[in-house]
Amino acid sequence: MKKQVQLQDFRNIDQQRPLICTPLTGADRNALMTQLEVIVKKNPDIIEWRVDFFEKLDDVEALQSTAEEIRNRSATFQSFLPADQ
Repeated sequence: MKKQVQLQDFRNIDQQRPLICTPLTGADRNALMTQLEVIVKKNPDIIEWRVDFFEKLDDVEALQSTAEEIRNRSATFQSFLPADQ
């Protein structure tokens, strides 16, 4: 069974064209912020944080604070949640 995901608070979706999703793959906060600075200037539709590249996967506080900083620096970073939540 396929699981649906829903974009939270995503506005201005043009359903007539594919969306451009750009991944963040930095291993630490500094690398992520450097990537984000470059990516934001290109104005992608969605920014995806590939958290599986992050070296502090076991540090919940680091994950939360990094996600918050990415969200604050980019209007196109979205959280994905199952559609039933």
